[in-house]
Amino acid sequence: MTEVILQVYPALGAEDEMLARRPIGRDSGAYHRMLAGLVDLCQAADDLGYWGICHTEHHMHSEGMEISPAPLLLNVYLSRYTTRLRHGQLGLVLPAHDPIRLAEEIAVADHMLDGRLFVGMARGYQARWQNILCQRFGVTSTASDASEADTRNRLLFTENFAIMKKAWAEDLLTYDGPTYQVPYPREGIPNWPPAESITGRYGTPGEVDENGTIKGVSVVPRPHTTPHPQLFQAFGASPGTLRWCGEEDVTPTILMGSHEMLRQLMEIYQEGAAARGRSPRFGQGIGVCRTFYVYPNGTPDDELPPLRRSLRRLVPS
Repeated sequence: MTEVILQVYPALGAEDEMLARRPIGRDSGAYHRMLAGLVDLCQAADDLGYWGICHTEHHMHSEGMEISPAPLLLNVYLSRYTTRLRHGQLGLVLPAHDPIRLAEEIAVADHMLDGRLFVGMARGYQARWQNILCQRFGVTSTASDASEADTRNRLLFTENFAIMKKAWAEDLLTYDGPTYQVPYPREGIPNWPPAESITGRYGTPGEVDENGTIKGVSVVPRPHTTPHPQLFQAFGASPGTLRWCGEEDVTPTILMGSHEMLRQLMEIYQEGAAARGRSPRFGQGIGVCRTFYVYPNGTPDDELPPLRRSLRRLVPS
């Protein structure tokens, strides 16, 4: 069965408005009207039976396009106006976040949406915002070019992903990795004041030792969905990414290419899944991204951009 997710990049106006009200990204009135439009769109998608709707994570878009700095907040807000539609992101840029804090926020959102949340993940490619917000993590945006920046970005992505999954699954989280430790310092956090009276009595067993030293932490709450919301990989199209998605039971979203390329990537996904004991059918658990345009019926061809004119010839009104 094929399901459809709408990927929406919130915009605050058409090109003439963007120019006249520069920088429209800072226009609070335009943003508020955009939210109302998203409510209408979500309600229509809900009524029409779409599986889900999602947004990306982008920051500092003064131009007024792709205004989505807090996609989890959008998910929580828009879910109030739908009954069955799922809400998510494609995706949250994992190297830009602390993994425990993000695991907490996802779990809380999952409860607020009563299990209608899905979680997309990305490594990030927009240097304008990622280089600024990630400077404390020592990571930048990157292309998949095996450079030093790419290696560091990939390390934080995979490590943060592993920490988040452990935080959702384990009552007592401990971790010792190349960039992150739980607790910190790894040998323990001494002199926890309520060690005996509160944490030792009511907290997770093993969280604190007899000397009042924190030896692990319990990330709360646990997600509403067991073991966690459905996970997606944003726009992955490399063999390594598809194999990883198969191994980790993550739904890849492939930018549409040739049928032969899609076949090869889907087979690689199956190989990765088989390595972990899963046997998905060909194409099962895989997303394919297509772009479509909406314009008024009867719009003359000469008023449409060239790409849209070519689409009109392929898709009758």
